[in-house]
Amino acid sequence: MFLTINLSRLTLNKIFARTIKQQLTLEIEKASPEVLAQLFEFLQFLKKSRSKATGSKQEGHFLDDLRGSISPEDGEELDAIVSREFQQIEGEW
Repeated sequence: MFLTINLSRLTLNKIFARTIKQQLTLEIEKASPEVLAQLFEFLQFLKKSRSKATGSKQEGHFLDDLRGSISPEDGEELDAIVSREFQQIEGEW
């Protein structure tokens, strides 16, 4: 005779989450300051990615962080190069 255990998905998620949380806690307690800093940065990245995926936070363009990283003159030169190089189509269409 077999004993059938019917656990809901939520219950299983709690069990696994608790185990993962406990494992993470143990790893964090043993980690060096450098690893802790990397872990913190990774968690912030995950939270930001999740908020973008769920649309919970209205954010700007994904390239906004690069805004201002080149001078206006270099930007104009880059724009001219891209426009010039992509004016011609190579091969048959």
